[in-house]
Amino acid sequence: HISLDLDANHYRWWQIWYPDGQAAYEKITGTKGFETALYADHVFEFEDMYRGKFRENLMSHPMTYAGNVCKNFLLLNFGMNSVFIKIFQWLQENKGEISKDWLSKGNPQDFYPGGAAGTFSFVMLLMSVLSIAGIFLALRSGDKLVYIPLLVFLTIVISHSITYMDLMYYYIRIPFMFLFTAYFIRYLGAVTPRAHTVLIQRITTAVLVMFMFILFMAVIT
Repeated sequence: HISLDLDANHYRWWQIWYPDGQAAYEKITGTKGFETALYADHVFEFEDMYRGKFRENLMSHPMTYAGNVCKNFLLLNFGMNSVFIKIFQWLQENKGEISKDWLSKGNPQDFYPGGAAGTFSFVMLLMSVLSIAGIFLALRSGDKLVYIPLLVFLTIVISHSITYMDLMYYYIRIPFMFLFTAYFIRYLGAVTPRAHTVLIQRITTAVLVMFMFILFMAVIT
């Protein structure tokens, strides 16, 4: 019955586990804390509990579930966990362990400047938009091969949307974005005059390469 945040840079799982999941774990296993092996030993009991809770919450709070599905869908298609860029940069300049509080709900994540992370987020959002355009152009041009990666991607999106989406899942979208953006560059000629097609393709490619290079240099220096 928890309405999850539309947030790509903080762990949403903690919103679920600590209010109810930890108490259920202690009740089923009879121990405090958390051990993966012990959880695995009682996995069927947990599955029965999850099934019952899902039905109960779906009947009593259907709009909360619908809202979470929509948020999962938006995050997987347009969100990106750019906070890890900042963490990687912080580790390059500091010794010691990172604080897991940085990933907790409400943390401002101001432990490091967000220039490279912001650039990364912009590039990912741009490629998301170009991916949608690429899918549209490929379908319009009658390219049947695009159905293969599109159906695979939709299967992943739907699966995560109706179940769960969190901080560590965004990597699965990146190869699809590169593929669908390539479709956009390839099929630009379907909607632009032939004289302009090559120029627009080169500009689009150059912009993406430039942003990737800027991001790479910001991260390694």
